[in-house]
This record gives sequence, structure tokens and C-alpha cells, in this order.
Amino acid sequence: MVKRILFLILPPFLYITFVYAVMKFFGYYIAGFLVAYFLPPAGKESVVPLMVTYLKDGLYGVTVTVLLITATDAFTAFFVIWNFDIILLIPKVGKLILKLEEKARAFIREYELSKNTYFGLFVFVFIPFQGTGSTTASLIGRLLGLDKLKLFLTITSASFTSSLFIALISIYLSERFKDYTVLIVVGLVVLLGLIARSIRKYRIHRRILHEAQRRVFRSSKGNGR
Repeated sequence: MVKRILFLILPPFLYITFVYAVMKFFGYYIAGFLVAYFLPPAGKESVVPLMVTYLKDGLYGVTVTVLLITATDAFTAFFVIWNFDIILLIPKVGKLILKLEEKARAFIREYELSKNTYFGLFVFVFIPFQGTGSTTASLIGRLLGLDKLKLFLTITSASFTSSLFIALISIYLSERFKDYTVLIVVGLVVLLGLIARSIRKYRIHRRILHEAQRRVFRSSKGNGR
């Protein structure tokens, strides 16, 4: 019982302490970026380039950004994974989680994650578009009955890899086109959004096509009788 209470209270307390420490060490802007990332609709595709550009210092900026974003996802994933059943008992929060659970089930069907398990979730978190963050991934993992520790490590490693990838692209483009840094950041955000949207549309189109082919096959089989 004590362990469950600690798992429920400790992550939010540690995250608030973490943001406060970041604010004291890095300033209000970086802490603000973390809070913005924690709240939808902001995501890696927008927050990471902004943080890297603000910190400027090349490798230092990339390292700080990646570690802070990964830490935020780790706190969120830990809280959801180990407190899923308890959260559902909280009236207002429970209703919100149930809505997220419905979205999670839709994601499971859309991306066929039940067939890909951990690797599927890794790719799911790696792709930077809204709805593929640590919260939804944690919900999906719990719905699939995955091991808690393996699920946590999968989400954390995917967050680290995705953040590093976006940060490196951001720093490369900002160094190459120094006079157009702001335009590059905005362009990168738009580009990642378009790529993510295209992937999503492709998956939906493929699923619809597969369903249509399946119905045609059933119809032709029925007529053959």
C-alpha cells in the first residue's frame, strides 16, 4: 500500500522539483518550454528546435535539450504505467484517462501495434506528431498487457532517440543557415508535421484499401457459390 502511494505521489513531486531546478539553472524560458511540452498540443517537433535554437551552444544545447525532454517523457511514462489502475479511480482525471484510452485503442487498430509490440511502440513514440507521446504510448502498452519495466524503457529510449534526431537536424540547419535561423526552425516544424500527416494518411489509405479488397474477395467468393 505504501509503495502504491509513493508511486502515485513521487513522480509529480519529482517533476515539479525538476522543473523548478531547471528554471533556477537554465532560466524561465527553458522551464517554460518544458511545461509547454508537457501540455498538448506542443510536441518534440516544435519544442526541441525552439530549445536548441534558444540555447545556441551547439553540442551543449543539443545535450541539454535531449536530456530535459527525455526526462519529461520518463516522468510521464512512469506515472501512467505504474498508476494506471489508480488513476482510473479518480473522478475527473479518470474520465480524461478513459478518453485517452479510447484514442489508444484507435491507435492500436490503426497502426496494428498488437502485432509489433515493443518495436511498434518505439516507432510510435519516435514519429513526432500529436498523439504519439509518452502518455498515449504508456496507455497502449498497458492495454496490450506489456511488461511495465520493458514498456518504460522502450518509451524512454524512443523519446531520447527522437529528441536527439530532431535536435541534430535543428542544429545542423541553424549552423548552415545562420541568417535564417527562425525561418529554418519554423520550416522544420512544418516539414515534420507534413511528414507525420503524410504517414498517417498513408496508413489510413492502406487500411481502407485492405478492407475494400477483403470485402471484394468475400463478395466474389460468395458469388462463386
